[in-house]
Amino acid sequence: MISDIGRTTQAFYSMFQFQKDHQDAQILAVQKLMEDNFDRNHPYEELASKFGMSRRTFGRRFKAATGDTPLIYLQRVRVEAAKAMLENRDLSFDEIAYSVGYQDSTAFRKIFFKQTGLLPTESCRRRFQRVRM
Repeated sequence: MISDIGRTTQAFYSMFQFQKDHQDAQILAVQKLMEDNFDRNHPYEELASKFGMSRRTFGRRFKAATGDTPLIYLQRVRVEAAKAMLENRDLSFDEIAYSVGYQDSTAFRKIFFKQTGLLPTESCRRRFQRVRM
C-alpha cells in the first residue's frame, strides 16, 4: 500500500489511456504515428495531407474520435513518456523535455504540471522513481 499524504489527487498515478475506443481507422493510424514519433512535431497540414484529408476535416475527425485536438493528444503522449523517464532514468528535466520533443523545458514543465498536478522536481522524481536493485 502506498501512502502519499501530501497528494490531493491520484492524477499522477493514472496512465493516459490513449483514447482508441473509436472506429476511425485513419485517426487510429494518425494516433499510432504520433505515439511512435512523439519527439517530432506533427503539423496539421502534413498529417492531414498524409492521410488524404483537408486540415479542417482532419481536425474535426481527430477531435470527434479522441475527444482531444491533435496538439493536446500529442502533449498527453509526451507527458506519459516524460513520466516514464522520470521514474526510470537519471536525466534532468531539461534533457527529458528535449527527448520528448520540446526545445523549451519551461513550456513543457507547465504542460506537465497541468496534466499531472505535480512539478517534475527532484522530490517528484524520488516520490515516483522505482526502487532500483
